[in-house]
Amino acid sequence: MKKAVIIGSANLLNLKIENLLLNNGFQKVEIYKNPSGLNVKRHTWEDTECFIIDLDHSETDLVLMIKDLRQHYAANTIPIISLSGNSDLNSLKRAIAAGCNEFLVKPFDMSLLLARIYKICVINKKTFADENQNDQNSSDYTKMQNVEQTADSVKDKDAFTLRWVKDFEVGIPLIDEEHKELILHFNQLYLLMKDGRGHEYFEELLLFLKNYVAIHFEHEEELQVKAQYPDYEKHKKMHLQFSSKVYELEQEYSGKQITDRDLIHISIYIRDWLYRHILIEDNKVGKHILKSN
Repeated sequence: MKKAVIIGSANLLNLKIENLLLNNGFQKVEIYKNPSGLNVKRHTWEDTECFIIDLDHSETDLVLMIKDLRQHYAANTIPIISLSGNSDLNSLKRAIAAGCNEFLVKPFDMSLLLARIYKICVINKKTFADENQNDQNSSDYTKMQNVEQTADSVKDKDAFTLRWVKDFEVGIPLIDEEHKELILHFNQLYLLMKDGRGHEYFEELLLFLKNYVAIHFEHEEELQVKAQYPDYEKHKKMHLQFSSKVYELEQEYSGKQITDRDLIHISIYIRDWLYRHILIEDNKVGKHILKSN
C-alpha cells in the first residue's frame, strides 16, 4: 500500500495535502493533528512512503519528533518533508540537521510539494506508476489549490517577502552581496505586486535573472573549482536547472500578458529556490571554501 503520513495541526492545509496525495497515486493518507499523543517509537509505520511534518505547532517541538523517527528502526529511512513559516529559519535548519530530506516554506505552491514528493519517493521506489500521467492529473487541481492558498498571502508582507538574516550568509563577501541583490529584486517584485504593478516589473526581473544566472553562477562555480569542492558537479546541475527555468519563463511569457496567478506561482518558485539553495547548498560550499582556506 502506498501510504503517506501527515503530522500537523492546520486542518485546512492537512486536507489540501491529503487531497493532493490521493489524487496523485497514494492509496491512503494518515493525519495526526495532535502529535503529542503520537508514540513514534511504538508505531510500526508499515507501508509508509513519506512523512509530511508541519513544524508550526504551538505546543510540540516537531523537530524532536523528526529525531525520534530517525532513531526508529522502521522509520529511519522513510523520506521526510517539513513545512514551516518563513519567519523561522532556525526551525528549518534544525529540521535538516535532525534528518529532514526536504522542506517547504509557507505559503507554498502545491505543485512544488508534489515535485518534492516525486523527488524523494519515485527514485528507486516508483511510488507512482507513471510520473508523466501524475503531472497531467495534478495540473488543473493543484493550480486551483495553489491560487486559493496563496492569493491572500500576497497581502501579507511578512509572510511573503524575504529578509536577509545571518543564516543566509555563506561567509564569502562576493557571494553574500550577490545573494542580497537577488533577494532585493525578489522583494521589489512583491511590493509591486501588492500595488498591482507586478506586471510592469516582470520583464525587468527576467532580464536581471538572465544576467544573474550567467554572472553569479559563474562566480560560485569558479570558487568551487578552485577549492576543489567535492559536490561541484551536483551543484552545477542545480544551477543549470534554475537557468533553464529562467529561460522557460522568458519563452513562455514573451509577448504574452502575464496574470496575477502567474506572478504568484513564479514568485513562490523563486523564493522556494532561494531558501533551499542558499540555506542548504550554498552554505555547504561556503563552509568548504572557508575550511580549505
